[in-house]
Amino acid sequence: MFEQAFWVPFAASLIAAGVTTTGIMIIRYFEDWALKNAMYFCAFAAGILISVSFLHIVPKSIQLHFGWLRG
Repeated sequence: MFEQAFWVPFAASLIAAGVTTTGIMIIRYFEDWALKNAMYFCAFAAGILISVSFLHIVPKSIQLHFGWLRG
């Protein structure tokens, strides 16, 4: 039980680190393109943050609206 509880998050962290490192290397390689489109990257990141915040709130608001979903 402990072994799986350790290795699954560890593997996910390694994958996330690899993807992030690859993204940084690609942006570094295409620096001119990245600087030209930096505003679009910022807008995309802001949209993702707002969307995740609202999607996090939706189940709680449904639960508060419909009292029979309380569990």
